[in-house]
Amino acid sequence: MKKINLKWQKEALLKSAKAIATSAETYVIFALVLLLWRFAAGMKFELHNIDPFSTPTFFERSFYSAITFFTTGRILYKLGFYKLLWELIQDWRDYVAIKGIIWVILMGISYEYIVPWAFDILNGISSLLFNIANFALYMTPPIGIAAILSAIYFIYKPDPVVLDVRMEPDQEGLPIPIPLPSEVPVNTDIYND
Repeated sequence: MKKINLKWQKEALLKSAKAIATSAETYVIFALVLLLWRFAAGMKFELHNIDPFSTPTFFERSFYSAITFFTTGRILYKLGFYKLLWELIQDWRDYVAIKGIIWVILMGISYEYIVPWAFDILNGISSLLFNIANFALYMTPPIGIAAILSAIYFIYKPDPVVLDVRMEPDQEGLPIPIPLPSEVPVNTDIYND
C-alpha cells in the first residue's frame, strides 16, 4: 500500500490550531479575572456556560480540507470508495471532476456537522474547567485565587532567556566560562526583550 504524504494537512491543522488557541487565551484570561472580580464583589456561586473557542470561518478552505482529509475522506478511502469510483468511470477527467464534487460535499459536511461538534466538546470541557475553578474559588478562596493566578501566569509565561556561554573544565574538573572570541559576533537580541 502506498504511503500518503500528510505534510500540508498537518501544517494547515497546526496553523489553525495555533490561531484558535491564541484567540481562546484572551477569553480564558478574561474569564479567570472575572471569577476573581465576582468573588471580590461577594456574588454567589453559579454554574456558567462559556464558549472560548469559536469555529473557523467557512472561507478557511485549507482547514476544512485538512479536516475532511482526516475524517470523512479517510473513511471513504479506507472503504475503497475512490477505487470503486475509478473502476466505474475509467476516465481521468471525469474521475477528478466527480471526486472534486464529492470533496466539496464532504467539506460541507465537515463545516456543518463535524467541526461544530468538536468545538462544542472543546467549549463544554472549558465550561467544566471554568466551573471547577469557580467552585474551588468559593470553597477555598486562597487555593482558588492561587490556582487562577497560576493559570494566568502559565498562559502568559515569558520565554526563558538562553545565554550563549561556553564552558571548559579547569584542572580540578570544574567548569569555567571561556570568553568568546572578539571576531565572533555575539547575538545580543536575546537580551533586549
